[in-house]
Amino acid sequence: MLKYAEKRRHYSYVTMQARIQLSVLDHNHNVGRQHDSTELGKDKYNVFHSRQSNQWVVRKLYEPTKQDFRKDLVQQVILRRLDKNVTLGDKVFQIHPSVNLPANIAPTPKPNKDNLVAQHTSRFRK
Repeated sequence: MLKYAEKRRHYSYVTMQARIQLSVLDHNHNVGRQHDSTELGKDKYNVFHSRQSNQWVVRKLYEPTKQDFRKDLVQQVILRRLDKNVTLGDKVFQIHPSVNLPANIAPTPKPNKDNLVAQHTSRFRK
């Protein structure tokens, strides 16, 4: 997913949703990859040092990913754009409805700041 929606950038809600959908399409088209092998038929492996276990670990390598779905997607977008029945900005063909995101996702309402500061600086728990 980080390939399509990196964490260092800010995306609008609609853009982020489109990028996540694109990453799902990529995953679904590459989920059944087989283990890669050499020309002699031996399995390919990758050796790396794991920081978690502090040991050297071996993993099988997979076939390279295929990006054929992108060509089909671009063709469908172009065909839709060339369709005279679909006009850009038409509300009938709007894919994403307007989204009302809450300003705060906390399950409880925000308490008074002065009370929180007093509780934090007090020696005794209330």
